[in-house]
Amino acid sequence: MVVFIVALASILVVNLAYSSYIAGVINLSAERSVQAEYLLKSAVSLAQVLIKNDQTPDIDSFKDDWAFFINGSQIPGALLSINQPNVMISLELRPEDTKFPIAPLAQTTAAGGQTLVLWRDAFANLFETLGFDSDGEQIVSGPLQGKFYNSKQMVANLIDYMDPDDKPYNPGNFPAGYEGITPGVRSLNKPITTVSQLSNVPGFTAARIQMLLPFITTTANLSKLNINLAPPLLIKNLHQKIEDQEVTNIVSFRDSENGPLQAGQIKNFVSDSDAQQACDLVTSVRSNVFQVTAKVNYLTSVFFLKATLRRAGTTAASGMPEVVALELY
Repeated sequence: MVVFIVALASILVVNLAYSSYIAGVINLSAERSVQAEYLLKSAVSLAQVLIKNDQTPDIDSFKDDWAFFINGSQIPGALLSINQPNVMISLELRPEDTKFPIAPLAQTTAAGGQTLVLWRDAFANLFETLGFDSDGEQIVSGPLQGKFYNSKQMVANLIDYMDPDDKPYNPGNFPAGYEGITPGVRSLNKPITTVSQLSNVPGFTAARIQMLLPFITTTANLSKLNINLAPPLLIKNLHQKIEDQEVTNIVSFRDSENGPLQAGQIKNFVSDSDAQQACDLVTSVRSNVFQVTAKVNYLTSVFFLKATLRRAGTTAASGMPEVVALELY
């Protein structure tokens, strides 16, 4: 009887201790979740302040204060009133116009005019540089299974997928989009809003989309590339007549003590007149849209936030960039 009572008491104590442990873990998780949410939103507020206090708002470059976080950096805990040693907060603040914008390709030929043609050629140059003409990537399923699309065909298909009409895009020096596919069957007839939608466009295989992720953006209303922040690969592919040495000179100058480039200064580095005109129309020195990625790491759990800030949407009262999208996970 004594042994039975001791065993029963032991079981009760162990169950009580385990229940208390589980309750403590759940409470801690809930507490961290709430704390992480406010820390992540504080990181976004920090990004807004950095952009608002930019001393050269009309010219954005790697020399700006906010550029310290362009590749992601840890935020000192004291800055957010956090003194816990096991909490690490990091922030990445990156202008979205350091990539080729897809939105200009959604215009009709009449509406887009020369800008559409310039971006069309730039995308074709980029696709060719990434090796899409010789990678052998074929569609693996569906009615187009086994079909291979080269760089120019991919661009034509992308234009056909987004433009508002159902007419094949065939300006003469570019192949007809969709090559006989029934008009409207595979068309969105409006700009795509996520990179994942590219998988619906013939020729954009999973491997190709993965290669394109660092170089393209689906952000709405973007139509220019920031020449002071863009990677050399994209500057080179803006026009076929931009030479490698000219790209090197641009990058060297913008990062030197004499940089960054001022508006209209690109003509000092690009010799060909057609390339100069292209750069004037599709490049800028100011960034209006920023992507924010914040992370809170508790060592045993990690919380993320993604946000989009638009400088053009500031109000006269606060001067803060507008938060146009925010996602916690």
